[in-house]
Amino acid sequence: MSLLSALSVAVTSVQTINTAVRTVSDNIANANNDEYNSRDTNFENLQYGGVRVSDITRKANFGVLQDLLNTISSTASNQELDDIYSRMEQLLGTNANSTPISDLIQNLNTALKAYEAAPESDAAEIQVITSGENLVRELTRLSDGIDIIERSILDEIDSTVTTLNEALAEVDRLNDIIVRDKAKNLSVSNLQNLRDAEIQKVAEIMQIKIFEQSDGRIVVYSTTGQDLTDASASTFTWSEGARTLTKSGSSTTDWIAAGRLSDGKLKALTDMARIDVTATANADGSLGPLQKLRNQLDEIAFMLVDDSVARVEGTAEVESQTDFETDTTITAGNTLTVQIGGGTTQTFTFGGGTTATALLAGLNGMTNVDARYTADGNLMILTDGEDITIGGTAAVLTELGLTAGTTAADSTPTLNNAYSKEKSEGTLDITSNTNLVGIAGIATGDSFTVSVGGAAATTITFGAGAGQVNTTAALLGALNDIEGVRGRLNDTGGLEISTTEGSLTIQNGTNTPLTALGFLFNGTNAVVQNDPQSGEQGLDFFEVEAGTNLTDVSRVNLRVNDVLTNGTSDLKKSAATGMVQALAASNRDLSSGGLSISNKSYTSLVSNVMVDVTKRAERYEALFQDQSAVMDNLNVRLRNEVGVDLDTEMAELTVLQNSYAASARVIDIVNQMFDSLEATVR
Repeated sequence: MSLLSALSVAVTSVQTINTAVRTVSDNIANANNDEYNSRDTNFENLQYGGVRVSDITRKANFGVLQDLLNTISSTASNQELDDIYSRMEQLLGTNANSTPISDLIQNLNTALKAYEAAPESDAAEIQVITSGENLVRELTRLSDGIDIIERSILDEIDSTVTTLNEALAEVDRLNDIIVRDKAKNLSVSNLQNLRDAEIQKVAEIMQIKIFEQSDGRIVVYSTTGQDLTDASASTFTWSEGARTLTKSGSSTTDWIAAGRLSDGKLKALTDMARIDVTATANADGSLGPLQKLRNQLDEIAFMLVDDSVARVEGTAEVESQTDFETDTTITAGNTLTVQIGGGTTQTFTFGGGTTATALLAGLNGMTNVDARYTADGNLMILTDGEDITIGGTAAVLTELGLTAGTTAADSTPTLNNAYSKEKSEGTLDITSNTNLVGIAGIATGDSFTVSVGGAAATTITFGAGAGQVNTTAALLGALNDIEGVRGRLNDTGGLEISTTEGSLTIQNGTNTPLTALGFLFNGTNAVVQNDPQSGEQGLDFFEVEAGTNLTDVSRVNLRVNDVLTNGTSDLKKSAATGMVQALAASNRDLSSGGLSISNKSYTSLVSNVMVDVTKRAERYEALFQDQSAVMDNLNVRLRNEVGVDLDTEMAELTVLQNSYAASARVIDIVNQMFDSLEATVR
């Protein structure tokens, strides 16, 4: 080898070693940078001797990286769920080992017991009213708190979509630079590190799959198969008003409803923000939890206002129907029938263009029938008469989610029914009588009258002729055909006539058939129990602010009757015992927000709603903790494989230093030889 060749080899070696030393130095400087992948210097021999840097490559493990990206997505999703459920727990008070709304119902029960024991006590009466007001205020506070949590979710969705769009655009931009620089044989490892950081931002928001192409570009797809960065970066648009998410280049009008979103922060947030029935009727706790809680609180508010004695709820969402004939299998002429307490069968007939509103109005126009749509949009048919028998066309029952048959009246009345109910009872057991005219003191043509709420009196006439009654069943049916009247047999078989509409007046008409049935009289009127005394409010302890329409009740418009809170009227003293019994009875049901609870007291029912939130909060906290641990382990594993190992780098630096010293020595010797040759020539 000539001196020039030796010098050339040594010089290129020194230059190459300098580059390698800079690479090692960069590695050492970034030893604590979790977004930095260690780099290696690759060498190649030159054709005419010497060495140069062929490439500086970045360590990578796409298999572990993909596992990490998946775990980042699921961790972010569970973190959002854990956060929201923790805030819901805090709102409800369950994470402080107390359930205020349950406590407040119990406080009302305690106040009623004290009032029952001392109805003459003004302090006891005030405590009952105050306890009711506290319960109403708690429902309003919970509603406001839900709104605040929802507002934070909606704001976070907007921010997350912005971050997603920016990250996808940055991945696309870095892809273009990497492809360009790689084609020029320039180092791209630092750009790849920057791109990895942006990809991890995307993975936190949405679970993704990444594919590396031969030119160095990374293509990103969602795990639902949707391209995010292929030909170009996708752009997402969030509509808060419609609560929809769309993507550029996609024909899908709503990625949320279509199930196009993969697991991650954005899916968790948008799922929690859902208010559609499909989400809220689902038992999945990640779908619409805030709206579910709203719906459940609305149903609790309804139960406080409800004074019905029997109710039937469908299982299908029908409130949104604009035309039953167009939207369902119901056709014109199909029917829905309702019979109250053995009375006349009442029929609603569907026609072309029948809407959910028209159905509701038709049912509410029936005698002793009330109807409403629950917070979930299901049809509920109620009565303050006796039991309810539902029938009609099969298609109608199916579309409304109703089952043909009879639903018995409550064994213990609702809270508001116990307050409002006025009743009069006979002592004669007529359970099995098929011919009432045969009872001593009752003859064909005998009659009595019933009126409620100041309405005109209705006459009931005994006998076998048209419009007359001669059996116990016929008598009960005739009473339940009177608006606002309930006819039933009490526990001893005596006839009970009652109302929740006030001013119950029962009188003998022709002769004294009521006397024969064992009714007691005060003058010409039958004795009425639980009727208001002078100055007492007779109806509805709880009411809807705008009136008493069941279709209007919600968590935000419930109130204690304003004539009680403003002192215009006194609390009905005779109602306390019945209200205490109503609160204690385990016959209340709630089906709303994917939660079904049966045969509970008011307190237990509300407690179950709270417990459901607590259980879900515990579940998502556990999932978040588990996924965080997996993510941390994968991150450690990836850093061990692609991160900087200081021992390795120091060893490499020692080798490079030795090589540098050797090359420098060669250069020095060659220089000395050139000096010797130059001296010889002289």
